[in-house]
Amino acid sequence: NVIQKLPKRARYGLDAPGILYGCFIAWALFLALQIGFPSVQLFGKSYSLWPLFFIGQILSLPCGLIMLLYGTYGKFRHRDRMLSMIEWKGDETVLDVGTGLGLLLIGAAKRLTTGKATGIDIWSQKDLSGNYAKDTLDNAVLEGVETKIKVLSEDARDLSFPDQSFDVILSNLCLHNIPEKEGRDT
Repeated sequence: NVIQKLPKRARYGLDAPGILYGCFIAWALFLALQIGFPSVQLFGKSYSLWPLFFIGQILSLPCGLIMLLYGTYGKFRHRDRMLSMIEWKGDETVLDVGTGLGLLLIGAAKRLTTGKATGIDIWSQKDLSGNYAKDTLDNAVLEGVETKIKVLSEDARDLSFPDQSFDVILSNLCLHNIPEKEGRDT
């Protein structure tokens, strides 16, 4: 029996994994409560808790499923739509702010011939599962664009690049992670 090893594929993580897992845990908890505690006795009367737990299930399960669908399929379509809005020549210098595991960065690098792409991030695992600079570089190798990209640990609020350093600046789903309004405005 020879087991053929499948080629390794780039992995771009799940967005907001804590919230995603929380949705599924909440759904399971509401289901367990609905089964275990269908009603409550208050002031000698019995009140059904079924509607309350059912509403909790109706809200939590679709939320988790939508997040899972976006993380495994939708974000690739969103990336392609964003990148198709740019008239690429191939020689651009690109900055991806909040690059994460490189979804936009690598997508842009695939459109470059002589250009280069730089991705910056602070690499937070609460915002994206498996969010490490090394994994971004691994994805670039798997996607065949390692010579076209560079990743740096930088905060979007304090960039080290001079003005006019980039032809294209990309960012998706990262600025909301800056907690202070002043930081998002800079």
